[in-house]
Amino acid sequence: MARRLLVAALAVALTVVAVMSSAAAQAPSWQHVPVPAQVRPQAGLNEAVAFGPDRAWAVGADAVGREAPGFPLVLRWDGTAWQRQSLPGVG
Repeated sequence: MARRLLVAALAVALTVVAVMSSAAAQAPSWQHVPVPAQVRPQAGLNEAVAFGPDRAWAVGADAVGREAPGFPLVLRWDGTAWQRQSLPGVG
């Protein structure tokens, strides 16, 4: 009886390991996604945070020239594309 319990426990453990391994193998990978066309090539993103696959934010500065300090840049990911967001009160 004890041997059957041991075999059953090992079978359950191996099943759990197999399921966890297949889930890790199917994890999504990073992919390149372009920013909106109106973001200048000199722009730089400083920080990003994601709350899920369809809710992420990135912030930085959108510069006019190489020496300009830049304008605030906020981008929101909606699950398919980045959208530029405005900041209330910032001209």
